[in-house]
Amino acid sequence: MELLNLAQAIKASGVSEKTLRRWIKSGRLTAELIEGPKGREYRINADDLSRVRKLSPLKSRSEPQPATVET
Repeated sequence: MELLNLAQAIKASGVSEKTLRRWIKSGRLTAELIEGPKGREYRINADDLSRVRKLSPLKSRSEPQPATVET
């Protein structure tokens, strides 16, 4: 089981720190708080992060969004 710190999880997932913290707070992503040299730090299971990423694909802002037409 590989545990990632927050910076590693950001790099591996391609999502922002804010998004990762939101996922942890909502319970979508499990994380462990451990005492680090500068205070408490998150440790995230790499397999769990991969599972959550598959459920929440990134949406590119440059991709055109389909238009909805009401009839």
